[in-house]
Amino acid sequence: MNKLKLFSFAFLTIVLVLVICFGSKVAQATTMAAVPDVDQQLIKKVVNDYFDKRYQSQKNLQLSDFSSLIANSSTNDDLKKETRKLELEVYHSKVFQLQILQYQIYLDFGNMTYDPASLTATVNVTEGSDVIYAITAPIVSKARNINHFILLQKDNGIWKISADKYEDEFWKFLKGNSLTDVELRNQFDNSAKQFTKSMSALSSASPKTLQSENTCTYLCYDRQGAKNYADAHYNKSISNPDYSYIDGLDCTNFVSQAMFEGGGVSQVYDTAAFQNREYYQIINGYPQGYYNGNGFYYWKFWVFYNGDWYHLFNHSTSWTQVDSLHTFLVPQPTDIHFHYLGGPIATDLDPNDISQLGIGDIIQFDWDGDRNWDHSVIISGIQGTLILVDAHSDDYLNKPLNWYVYTFNPVSIRYIHINDNLYRPFVYLPAIRGGKMVPQIAGSTAYPAPGQTTSSRLPAYPPPVQNNPAQPNRAYPAP
Repeated sequence: MNKLKLFSFAFLTIVLVLVICFGSKVAQATTMAAVPDVDQQLIKKVVNDYFDKRYQSQKNLQLSDFSSLIANSSTNDDLKKETRKLELEVYHSKVFQLQILQYQIYLDFGNMTYDPASLTATVNVTEGSDVIYAITAPIVSKARNINHFILLQKDNGIWKISADKYEDEFWKFLKGNSLTDVELRNQFDNSAKQFTKSMSALSSASPKTLQSENTCTYLCYDRQGAKNYADAHYNKSISNPDYSYIDGLDCTNFVSQAMFEGGGVSQVYDTAAFQNREYYQIINGYPQGYYNGNGFYYWKFWVFYNGDWYHLFNHSTSWTQVDSLHTFLVPQPTDIHFHYLGGPIATDLDPNDISQLGIGDIIQFDWDGDRNWDHSVIISGIQGTLILVDAHSDDYLNKPLNWYVYTFNPVSIRYIHINDNLYRPFVYLPAIRGGKMVPQIAGSTAYPAPGQTTSSRLPAYPPPVQNNPAQPNRAYPAP
């Protein structure tokens, strides 16, 4: 009987300890997630006012007074860095003529947490905006899906921002740069002068936007179609469901989609890539596409694993990587990438002579000078001596090219002109035409020469420079 009482007492003690321990954790988690309605509204107001002052700084070309909205910046390293960034950004806007005339801000408030013990809160905010720059008016430039993680501190009953953690293109440039503020301002001054001189070449040129019948009659790059696709899908939250978002590589993924889906270029594989287009591995218990081959392609496929279907994809390195896309687009005759039938082919333009540049062409940037190129964008418009671009990561529509130029020299920016005639000579490999992959001949690793076929499954590829009425260029509809 005493043993039973002792056992019952011990059991109840354990249960009580478990309830106290786990119950307190649940209570703490609930407290952290349950931000009082009044505080939610106050936090949102502070954040809205903070973003409004950021845009006001670009409108007035002078840093706004944030003192009523932020915690003591003199003792906060995060705010010191952000203030420095905003000051340099305003100076950059001055010298590159990026003054804002009008703006509309869109903030999507996500998860919000609150710690009543320390009187701190965090909130995830997704920034978007519609902006009219003085230099490109009345064209509206749109930005979407810029993610911020904002920390706040309640001081004497007033919520103030203690940190704003995010990474846009300007932040990427600053983090890869060790110059002082004075050196950066001098760099902006010199770069703006060189950039303006480079853009002057556009004033005497008539950049092509549509096909020129005099220069291209077959396998022509549809510049207007590429632009229309980019305009329609610049916002990755509502982008083409046939493609996945690829973190860290989505800028070039987006450019490649525009060239293929809108521009009408073909996809091509080498033999290994063709054979491994549905290769995958099990990583952390889930199937994942795991083959990045040569050529220019993006292949989606379904896999049934452990009772579930998974939609996977494999792609060429050139489809998603900045440097690899350039290598494929601008090959040397000795380069294996040159020996493809189909796929886009391009020419590097001299930064001081860009008169051939047109919509649908590509621009790439190396912001830290390490020769590992950082970003790809596609030209969506040319207005006199001004270039507008569309991009992913961050998502922009009709963004002035000036906004991306932090240093200007031949090793920091390259202009890639897609040739109107996309035909590539020499070896004929498996290709996608009209959005469908052409089957490979059994037992063969090469595509038959133009005009020939050895299989009823494999249509003859038309001879070069010969119009094919049955396969007209695909025009992507305007958005």
